[in-house]
Amino acid sequence: MKRALPIAAVASLLMASCGTIFHGTTVDVAIRSTPGCTVTVDGANTYQTPTIIKLKRGDSHTFKFEKEGYKPVTVRVDNDILVGTLIADIFLTGVIGVVVDLVDGAMYTLEQKEIEVALQEESVSFNIPETTDDEVFVVLLDKTQVDAYYALKAEVPE
Repeated sequence: MKRALPIAAVASLLMASCGTIFHGTTVDVAIRSTPGCTVTVDGANTYQTPTIIKLKRGDSHTFKFEKEGYKPVTVRVDNDILVGTLIADIFLTGVIGVVVDLVDGAMYTLEQKEIEVALQEESVSFNIPETTDDEVFVVLLDKTQVDAYYALKAEVPE
């Protein structure tokens, strides 16, 4: 029993890896959008922007930004290997440290730690059917469409 404790201590030191010790297995990612909207991460978790979320370093992630009246935007953030962590693991912890950091994801970083998206309003198009002289065609617009029309008209010189 007296030998088991020192052996366990040495084994735990050997199982430690540089990436896990120095920067962990997750990273904070800041997410912002103009205007504020709903963002779905990896098809599962939903947040309201702006927000900061923790993501696993070892995975690539997909962000889908959505708001009614705006075109949805999808952003993919890939992970990348940390060469400095790999070198430190090789020299300080050996193969065991490299394997641990690869398995738990601490060997990686995300390409972007801040994601900012500007959503674009969906354009309105009209398919007006042809009419004869005795027919009338009516288009109903809501206030947002009317305001957009006048804003656009104000920008166009006459």
